[in-house]
Amino acid sequence: MQKLASKFIEVMQECHHIAKNGTNTFHKYKYATSADVLEKVNAALVKHGIASTALPEIISITDVQTAKGSIEHLATVKVEILLIDKESGEQFVLCGLGSGQEDRKSTRLN
Repeated sequence: MQKLASKFIEVMQECHHIAKNGTNTFHKYKYATSADVLEKVNAALVKHGIASTALPEIISITDVQTAKGSIEHLATVKVEILLIDKESGEQFVLCGLGSGQEDRKSTRLN
């Protein structure tokens, strides 16, 4: 995996800083948006010949009651990202878990 590791270092050098274009007006802080991160990282991966695919998997969806008594959906998702070097065919898998909660009125689950 020497070729891919070398390319990862180049990608990391190019993505060492991502501008904080998002603003949280409630807590009054700036943050890097997911769109900004994706744009910069994807451009660097493509430049260095690394393809990526995301494989999401819903782990659970449960209803939870909020402190105000309303019912919301809580979803937990696992995502595997497969990175493939186009020259050597070397592969690397990243895995992450995340959760999100939303009121039942605005959530459409199929």
